[in-house]
Amino acid sequence: MPRIVFLPLLCAIAAGTLPAQWTPMSPASQPAARAGHAMAAHPFVDAALLFGGAGGFNTYNDTWRYDGTTWTQLFPATSPSYKFYTGLAYDLVRGVHVLYGGNATYTSQGVDETWEFDGATWTQRFPATNPGRLGGHAMVYDLGRNRVVLYGGIKTVGPIVDSNETWEYDGVDWVNRAPATNPGRLEHHSMCYHYGVGKTILFGGVNANPSTPPTNVYNDKTWAYDGFTNTWTELTVTGARPNKRERATLAYDAVRDVCVLTGGLRGGSGQAESGTWELQVTGTTGTWTLVDNPATGGRLNSAMVFLIGERHMVRFGGSNAAGGVQYQETLEWGAQNIAYGSGCPGSNGVPVLSANDAPRLGQSWTVTAANLNPGLNLAVLVFGFTQLPGIDLGPLLDMPGCLAFTTPDATVGIAGAGGAASWLWPSVGGALGDTFYCQAMSYDPGVNGFDFTVSNAILSRLGW
Repeated sequence: MPRIVFLPLLCAIAAGTLPAQWTPMSPASQPAARAGHAMAAHPFVDAALLFGGAGGFNTYNDTWRYDGTTWTQLFPATSPSYKFYTGLAYDLVRGVHVLYGGNATYTSQGVDETWEFDGATWTQRFPATNPGRLGGHAMVYDLGRNRVVLYGGIKTVGPIVDSNETWEYDGVDWVNRAPATNPGRLEHHSMCYHYGVGKTILFGGVNANPSTPPTNVYNDKTWAYDGFTNTWTELTVTGARPNKRERATLAYDAVRDVCVLTGGLRGGSGQAESGTWELQVTGTTGTWTLVDNPATGGRLNSAMVFLIGERHMVRFGGSNAAGGVQYQETLEWGAQNIAYGSGCPGSNGVPVLSANDAPRLGQSWTVTAANLNPGLNLAVLVFGFTQLPGIDLGPLLDMPGCLAFTTPDATVGIAGAGGAASWLWPSVGGALGDTFYCQAMSYDPGVNGFDFTVSNAILSRLGW
């Protein structure tokens, strides 16, 4: 189909600054506001599971599933007790989510329970050995070895003693691997499993009661655990690195081979971090890059997973400060293409605007206007940088029933065939997080006083 590349539009996008790439989603329903909950996802299917957490005076034991669009509450016949600061990982080989430990209150010791969720119900397991009563630990699934890996956590309270133990669960029993070196006593650290290097990555955390003052020793170290050799290695980090923190969330982007870190409680400040960092691992070297640094919107005790089909990080909940307000928000990190609004009917029905994918930097991107007048197959794409609430074009342009959803900052004329026309952006360029809006106008003589109808609109955000 004929296509026109509108250079002023591309230049305007390329000249953009670095806005946030986190996109608030609006699912019809979602879990209540909370922090300290656990999430884990299937590595090859868009299916994330959320369990527990705490919000206000409530502690939860509800179970939810998110598919990239919709949150669905599940109602298993049996569930673990109300808890937060638990660990959750998805065992791919056995097809179950494994949950361990967690706290019922902020002052009580964690539990030593092992639970598994098979998609229908939770079942408590009773292995001969376990890591003991824990909360504030971290868990991942080692895809290369088919083991759940657990590290650290709060072993006792009053006084607090944190763990420096590395445990693994194979579906039958827990085993203390006792490697020769380890990251030290930690709680509320962040972990993910890096498929590319076949290692568990750990960042940050705090030793809440070290043997010598000062108390509450935070760190900004990055470690890698090789389960085959039972070895923890501190990565050599060159250049910038995230601030010392605890209660951040870390997940692995299997498409771009990077670990993504966001949020957390800045060491000793009581305030939540708002920046997002990405880690590239090469051998024993790690390189951190700050990719998003808003002045506000920091969260701690949120939870995040990667959905491979969506190519998005999904983050839910968290609080704005230590002991602060909990949030009920579903955020996605990555390129976005979200349809909104509705068009007005023409001679071939209501025009529909769609895109083949989200606009990913360096890749091609195509938008298509369908249900055009099949005798003409002509449309105008209207691009804008400001979203409109749906302005009635009847009084303005004699287009009754037609609404404008974006400012007309640039236009592209397109022609096609068969009642559809497309526009191709051969290589998406611009700044990570740049956002623009698009709506199609279908040329349809005689349909109204202006001879045009309009489609729905799409919000497009540049990303990976």
